Amino acid sequence: MFWLWLTLSILLVLFIIIILTKLTIIVNYYHHNDNDDLMIEFRVWFVIKYKINVPLIKIDDDSPSVVVKSHSHMGDSDPENPEHKVNQITNKDVTASLKKTKEILEKVFNLHVIVRKFFRKVTVKKLEWDSLVGLGDAADGSSGARKTRKRFTINAKTPI
Repeated sequence: MFWLWLTLSILLVLFIIIILTKLTIIVNYYHHNDNDDLMIEFRVWFVIKYKINVPLIKIDDDSPSVVVKSHSHMGDSDPENPEHKVNQITNKDVTASLKKTKEILEKVFNLHVIVRKFFRKVTVKKLEWDSLVGLGDAADGSSGARKTRKRFTINAKTPI
């Protein structure tokens, strides 16, 4: 009986710690000419980190689809040889995911109330937007060339 109470109390303490833990989500999007970079980072207790990096998003020339090349890793250190995953997203994939989302919306009772309560706990800590538009340097011989740079960063902290 003692072991049962000990196990249940440990599980209860772990459950309370998980509920009160803050999850930090950092989204960073960078666009320069045809170079797109999307980085999503999840942090818990400033120790546990999980990064998803999508360095290349481009439109396929042969078919009406988007090609996405991504990799993910845990912790601070970058892997020496990251394993890249290449996905091709077509209009069929998008419609299938929309149908699945619609099914979830229909099956979950009062989902809008749940989502509203969740977003009340979400706070945006920092929002940045940098834009640079110009014609280039005449000394470089690139007159008429247009340079653009955009970066979008959202830091959101939310308790689970």
